[in-house]
Amino acid sequence: MRNPDFGYVPHAAVLATTDPGTNRAAAPSNPPMSFRILSSALTWLLTIFLVLAFLAAGGVKVASQPGMVAEFAQIGAGQWLRYVTGILEVSGAIGLLIPKIRFWAALQISAVMAGATFTNIWILHLPALARLTAFLLAASLTLAWLRHPQAAMKTQATHT
Repeated sequence: MRNPDFGYVPHAAVLATTDPGTNRAAAPSNPPMSFRILSSALTWLLTIFLVLAFLAAGGVKVASQPGMVAEFAQIGAGQWLRYVTGILEVSGAIGLLIPKIRFWAALQISAVMAGATFTNIWILHLPALARLTAFLLAASLTLAWLRHPQAAMKTQATHT
């Protein structure tokens, strides 16, 4: 189809993706649906992994499992630290499932894992355990980033 003033009239799909002010291709405002579904699924898989990991880790601390009692005795800060750590891990795991506090729960778990990584490296001298706690720290920080309230607002804005 030809417009006498402007030459060829672009196809409707091209018109839909051009910026009217510059007549250039506009950047897509929404990621494809398949990407959003995959991103949401991976976020939930990471959430479930961390919930299970911290329910188990915190549970053995609060239940006074002998290995945990011995490990915290080596730290030398007292058994109160074991209880506090266990309660923070369990409450953080539960918090990851509550929409209004997910972000803060992920930050809480991240803080606990930062302390655990420091302790495993410089106090207990357990590099293998330090690698595990550093991995959990990275995973919980990633989840905090994914669950940040501003990220949720952007996602809601793209769905409206």
